[in-house]
Amino acid sequence: MLNVGPTADGRIPVIQQERLRDIGRWMAVNGEAIYGSEICTRLESIDEHTFLTSVGGDDYLIATDWPTQPLSLRIVTGAVPTACTLLCQGSNSRCHLSSKTIWLLCILCPGVSTSAWRSPTPLS
Repeated sequence: MLNVGPTADGRIPVIQQERLRDIGRWMAVNGEAIYGSEICTRLESIDEHTFLTSVGGDDYLIATDWPTQPLSLRIVTGAVPTACTLLCQGSNSRCHLSSKTIWLLCILCPGVSTSAWRSPTPLS
């Protein structure tokens, strides 16, 4: 899956070492959206560059490309989240909410090409 493996003499080529370090840096920032996650069934996105996961009471949106437009998420079940956090910044990101759709306005995170957002699942 990562296309990383040792050469015949047991060395890991430098380019593959760099790939593993990049994944490690990404996981250090966004790992909470991956480890112990399940498919998020509370929210839905039609953007092909986003994936949704849930861990405990939190929902995560993972973007594989920086969006150029606000992301539209449809609430399938539950209450409307009141805030979201851009994991690479650790601070709240602006959310514009309506009755059927959550609009997440992405804030650029310098030096990180992809990132995840956490939206705590509110108690209904």
